[in-house]
Amino acid sequence: MPVEMDDRSGGRSGLEGFLEHGRRLVDASAHIPREALRFLGRHRLVRRGLPLGSAPGAMAVSADSPAPSLRISVYGPDDCSEQSVDDVESLARLLDAPGRVVWLEVEGLGESAVLERIGQALGIPPLAMADVVHVPQRPKVELHEGRMLVVMQMARMVAGQVDLEQVSLVLGPGWVVSFQCEPGDVF
Repeated sequence: MPVEMDDRSGGRSGLEGFLEHGRRLVDASAHIPREALRFLGRHRLVRRGLPLGSAPGAMAVSADSPAPSLRISVYGPDDCSEQSVDDVESLARLLDAPGRVVWLEVEGLGESAVLERIGQALGIPPLAMADVVHVPQRPKVELHEGRMLVVMQMARMVAGQVDLEQVSLVLGPGWVVSFQCEPGDVF
């Protein structure tokens, strides 16, 4: 329902009239995001949370989340290579690629031990890793100890319904890590 501003201030000063107009716009648009999603169809939004009283940076993965699969791509000026990674301990060796950019793709967030080892190997702070695992987060960009965390929602149509999935990126010196909740390449 559009709200139009008219010239009648009703005896209010310019600022008061402006604020009242803003309040009317907010009231009229309070349901726009939900209405837009209804227009697109049904959507899935599952919130997973920690038990009350958990320490900051604690990770709790959902039991129904798939186990992480890791794929690493190394991009250089003359070539690129891609391979699956089975053990997290080899990440430090694979990330040491001078003059190249390394992308680690993590699909599935089902094993906290694997995710914690990835965070330790790359120097990703526990608070950033907690934001990766606790889905859904609001889209945001944060700096954590020299690492940039980008959290976003990806929308896609699955069987006539809108499926929202959190995708998180962590950027460091010469590397980027992408985390997806569900398997399937979004890039």
